[in-house]
Amino acid sequence: MNSSIFLDTPVFFHCIEHDRFGTILEHANNAGYKIQTSISVLGEAFTLMHKGRDAVRYITALNQLLDEYYGSFSE
Repeated sequence: MNSSIFLDTPVFFHCIEHDRFGTILEHANNAGYKIQTSISVLGEAFTLMHKGRDAVRYITALNQLLDEYYGSFSE
């Protein structure tokens, strides 16, 4: 299957705030869907998270989410 799912900024917030969204993405990933986003979406997400009240929690969770779907960037 060559299908993909593009993640926009609100999806990252939903995945962090509600476990069921992350679970849905895990199922899609396991079903062979390619999970994609863009650098500009990541920049927007990090900027919005940085400005928020719970910045450290959100940014840490986003980093963990990215590691799950894309692997470590240091590898």
